[in-house]
Amino acid sequence: MILKSHAFRSDLMLQRLVIACLLVACLLLLAAKAVLLSRININWDEFYFLSELMKFHRHELSSPLQTQYVHLFGWLVHIKGDEVAQILAARVAMVCLLALTCVSLWYLACRWASRSTSLIAPLAYLSTLPVMLHGASFRSDSMLVLLGCAATGVISRGVKPARLVITAVLLGLAGTITIKAAFLIPVLAGIILFEGAEAPGQRTPWWRRVKALFLLGLISASVFLVLLAAHSQSLGVDIALAHTTVNNAVTTTLLEAEPLPGSRYLTRLWFENRFYWLLLLAGAVAAVIRRNSSALACALSLLPIVLYRNAFPYYFVVMLATASALIPLAVDALTRTTVSKFGRFGYLLPLLLAIPLLLQARGTYLQLQQDTLARQRQLISAVHQIFPQTVSYIDHSGMIASFSKANFFMTRWGMGDYRARGEPFMPMALARYHPPLLLANRPLLDPDKSAFQQLLPADRALIQQHYLRYWGPIFVAGGRLRVTDRDEHLLRLPFGGRYRLTTNQDVMVNGEKRQTGDILEVADDATRLAISPLDAGSQGRALELQLMWAAAGPPPSQAPPTKAPYVLF
Repeated sequence: MILKSHAFRSDLMLQRLVIACLLVACLLLLAAKAVLLSRININWDEFYFLSELMKFHRHELSSPLQTQYVHLFGWLVHIKGDEVAQILAARVAMVCLLALTCVSLWYLACRWASRSTSLIAPLAYLSTLPVMLHGASFRSDSMLVLLGCAATGVISRGVKPARLVITAVLLGLAGTITIKAAFLIPVLAGIILFEGAEAPGQRTPWWRRVKALFLLGLISASVFLVLLAAHSQSLGVDIALAHTTVNNAVTTTLLEAEPLPGSRYLTRLWFENRFYWLLLLAGAVAAVIRRNSSALACALSLLPIVLYRNAFPYYFVVMLATASALIPLAVDALTRTTVSKFGRFGYLLPLLLAIPLLLQARGTYLQLQQDTLARQRQLISAVHQIFPQTVSYIDHSGMIASFSKANFFMTRWGMGDYRARGEPFMPMALARYHPPLLLANRPLLDPDKSAFQQLLPADRALIQQHYLRYWGPIFVAGGRLRVTDRDEHLLRLPFGGRYRLTTNQDVMVNGEKRQTGDILEVADDATRLAISPLDAGSQGRALELQLMWAAAGPPPSQAPPTKAPYVLF
């Protein structure tokens, strides 16, 4: 009896050692992720997320769908500094959510594996390239993954009324943050429908499982609609606007998606995280061998790879979380086999399996050490130096959230709609917003790039005519004239306002003598200026003249960044 008690204590100590070591490893990876926050390039979705928040703060937000988060992150408007500082503050909050996601993932994995081996699930998840790169990004996915893991963990414990209500509330809340919450439904439905399949004697009757699934949909839809209605009322907009957004999203991201849209990233993710994928496959096999259908339902979180057009690497953060709960099933089975053959030291097997995961995480960490955020800091700082006061502007994705954006969100989705409509955006932007700033933070808006040809001819013409390169990708509103004759020429400005004149010789502007440095007050209804050389003695010398928005301050003394502001996925 004494020997058995001693053996039991030894086994318990080894299992506690495994738990402690795996927990420390998870904390180390979370700390590494926190270190990378200020070095990883800010994706345009993060800038867009912040710009929607600032629009809400300025009472300009008009879209009720997928913008509920503005109520949770209102504190960001009080963060001192520019857009980079605000997004970094938001990323810190997202790291905290990532830690809670790991706790939820561990809780979920404990449903089918031991407490010690279940910690391999969050460790494996944190070690992957998508999580190291995008796991704490300021976007809806960072909130969706927590709500999804929590909902799955709750319902996996059994379809009881209280658990069903909690799961439905979490699902409804996730839907208000992003309609991608719909991809949680197959996992939750699978767990409910397959509940007890591995123990037929305890299996819930099929009609009760169908009833539970119906109640899940009813309650979650009710929560979603109530929260959406309240949010719409706070914005002062019609909730019916959400219907159009949902239709467009479904059509663009699902119905028009190419076959296996997420597969184009799988090759790199396989080579970067081979050991993770092998463990995941082993976990799925273990679930099949054990006939654990409810656990196998977690693999349905990978379904967007097949269906979802925007299954980019950042969305793998959501897909891999629930799927990672399968890994401990394989580790648990291997550990039991090792213990039966080699004794209690077999309990240390999870630590041996953790080593390759930590090594792959180290490799990813070293890749991400390069500071790709510095170029964005420099560019945004330059914008605020040139335009210290708030102005409207044109850009790709809302990079300057404190300013009012005058054009649409120019992602692949946005550009697809734009070209399908065939309506230029520049005429309305100039007439309605008078944007003195054009920020060519993607090649689409840079006249010197081939991608500029993707714009409609009318938009290309207006950008080339009315915006002058000022500093790197920063363009300022104005006009340019270069002539060699002495005749009068017309120069059209984009909109009324104050413009600074720069010229190589004195000129006549609308019959008045002007020289370099003069500020011209241009009325909205008089943007066509008649210009001619003043000095007849300058015959043979070309007139070179430009008028530029007078409020634009001096550009930075340092050279602009040579690399593009955004790093692709």
